[in-house]
Amino acid sequence: DIGVAMGQAGTDVAKGAAHAGLVKLDPRARFNLVFFSAEVRPWRDGLVPAATHQQAGVNAVDAAGIDGETNIFGALRAGFGLHGVPTLAADLDRVPDTLFFLTDGTPTRGEITDVETILSWVRDFNRFAKVELNVIAMGSLGLDLPFLRRMAAENTGFFVQVPDRK
Repeated sequence: DIGVAMGQAGTDVAKGAAHAGLVKLDPRARFNLVFFSAEVRPWRDGLVPAATHQQAGVNAVDAAGIDGETNIFGALRAGFGLHGVPTLAADLDRVPDTLFFLTDGTPTRGEITDVETILSWVRDFNRFAKVELNVIAMGSLGLDLPFLRRMAAENTGFFVQVPDRK
């Protein structure tokens, strides 16, 4: 089960990465997409089967218009299946086992913007959820790379930075 949270990185590179991942999904996999800037917009209410929703997911990525500030905490909550749900009421069946988090920003909006508090919350939640959190940092400016690297490393994920094209 896979979640993809795609922030301001609404560039062609980010969309290409999301497309590549979506078309390679096993039809038995379940997935969801979360688009975020200042606001967080989950694509579906929960994980959906790739067999019947793969092309619709690709179309949603194509249509995504993302700009503004960055609500990383809200996007992480939604990526973990907790959009609008208190953490303690989490249904672990709605939680993906893998999350790909694409961003080109730092936490500037949302309930929590302090990076240490976000890292602590993710650690606490992930003690039970065990989500592999992979972080793809898009660009070179305005990123808190140490924060994003730590978030991936502390949650059994990988970190990749895709620098700006010149």
